[in-house]
Amino acid sequence: MLSALVAGFANGGGRASEQGEFVRKYTQPEIGEVTVVKLDDGDIAVGFSDHTNCVSPERKQELKEWGKIEQKLPYRGNPYIRMGTLGQQTKLCDWVVIGRVLHVERGGSVSKDYPITLTLGVETNLFGTLRQDSVKISLKKWDFGEAEKELAAKFARSYRVGDRFLVFLVRGRAPVLFDVLLFTFEKPEHRKEFGDQPSLLYDSLGLFELDGGEVEREVLSAAGGYLSCLREETRDIENYYQLLRRLGSSPVERVRDDANTDLVNLLSTLSIIERVLADETVDEGIRNYARFVLKTRKNKDARTE
Repeated sequence: MLSALVAGFANGGGRASEQGEFVRKYTQPEIGEVTVVKLDDGDIAVGFSDHTNCVSPERKQELKEWGKIEQKLPYRGNPYIRMGTLGQQTKLCDWVVIGRVLHVERGGSVSKDYPITLTLGVETNLFGTLRQDSVKISLKKWDFGEAEKELAAKFARSYRVGDRFLVFLVRGRAPVLFDVLLFTFEKPEHRKEFGDQPSLLYDSLGLFELDGGEVEREVLSAAGGYLSCLREETRDIENYYQLLRRLGSSPVERVRDDANTDLVNLLSTLSIIERVLADETVDEGIRNYARFVLKTRKNKDARTE
C-alpha cells in the first residue's frame, strides 16, 4: 500500500506544480526535495523528486544512512502511519467523538478495499458538534507487505457490537499529505468531497479502542492534551513539546509510539532538534534521527555555498 502511495505522489507532484498555486519547497531526509502545491479545487498536492540514479556519492551515503536510522524509529518512519498519529489526527479533524459499535457489516459494501463498515452510536462529543446520534464508517484493509508483518500486527483488531472507540472524523474525506513531515500548527484545507458527511480519518488509524480501564484513561488524557495544544489554546511549540515528552513514556503502546512519532515530525523545527540533542532521556533512535536531520541540513548548506 505504501509503495503505491509514494509512487502516486512521485508521479502526480510534477503535474500538480504546473496547475496549482506553489506553497513551499523543502528537503526532508527520507524523501528528498518536497514541493507543496495548493490545487484549484482546494486540495493540497505534494510532489517529491527522486534522483537516486544521478545523486552525488555524499547524497547516496546519506540515503543509505537514513535506511538504517529509520529502523530505530517508531513505526519505522512509515510516512502513512506518521499521518495517522494522535497529533496529526487532532490537527486535521472536524470532530472527535466516543462511540459504541451498534452494527458490524462485513463483505465490502463500499468496495473490496473497505471490507468492514461500522455503525457507531455517538455517546460523547469531545470536539466539534456532530449532530447525528450515529455515524457509519468504512475501514480500509491494511496491506503492509511481508516485510511489515510486525507493524501490521500492531493495528490488527476484531470489531464486535458493544466495542467502544475514540473516533477522529473529518468532513468529506481525509487529506493525504506528506506535508505533515514539515510541522505547522495550522490545519490544512482540503476538498470536502462529500459535503458535511463525516468520514473516518486515515482509515482504522482514526479509531482508538477504549477498555474502561487504564488504556481508556491514557488515551482520553492524551487526546485532551493534543486538543488543548493544537486546537483550543494559543499555539505554543514549547507546550506541545512538553506534552509529547510526557506522552512518550505512556504505558499504552499506541499513545507512546504516536507521541514519539509526533516528536519526529516536530524535528523539522531547528529549536526542537537542539532540545532533543541536549536531552539524554529522549529515545536514542529519535536522537539519532535529530543528528541526521541536522547533518543533512549542514551538508545541504555547504553544497549551496
